Amino acid sequence: MYSEQITTSFNYQQLYCNLLNIMSEHQEKIDSYKDNISNTLLSNEKKIYTIFFAEIAVVFPSFIELDNKIEYITPLDDINFINEMKKFKNIDGLIIHYDKTSNTEAYNKFILIDEENLNEYSIKNENVYDFSNLKVHDFENPMQTGFIVKVEGVEE
Repeated sequence: MYSEQITTSFNYQQLYCNLLNIMSEHQEKIDSYKDNISNTLLSNEKKIYTIFFAEIAVVFPSFIELDNKIEYITPLDDINFINEMKKFKNIDGLIIHYDKTSNTEAYNKFILIDEENLNEYSIKNENVYDFSNLKVHDFENPMQTGFIVKVEGVEE
C-alpha cells in the first residue's frame, strides 16, 4: 500500500482568486450548459437562471479588525470582489455557504448578480469594505488532500 499527503495553507487571497477563477471558467461554458438543458429537458421558451454555489470549508475564516472587534470575512464583504462580479453577465446569482462550527449558525448569503443590484449592495451594506486599505488576518488553516493506492498482490 502506498499513500501520500499534500498539505497547504489556506488564506483569504487564495479564496478570492480561486472563486473568481472558477466562476470565470464556468462563465465561458454557461451558454452550452443552457443549450444542453433546453435541448434535453425544457422547451426553448423557458428562462434558465444560473446560480453559482460556493462552500467555504475552513475551520477558522479570515478576518479583519475594526474598532477592536473581529469581523469574519467572505468575498461578499470585499468591494473589489463585488466589482469583479459585474463582469459575470451569464451568472445570475451567487450563494456563499460557510458552516462556521458545530456550535454556531451557518452563514448563507445570496446576491443577485446584476450591475444595479451590486451597486446598491455595495452602498447599502455596511459590511462591505475595501480590503486594499485594511489588514486581512488569516488563521493557519491546513488544507489536506491524500490518496492511497492498493496494489493487487502486494501485502499491506
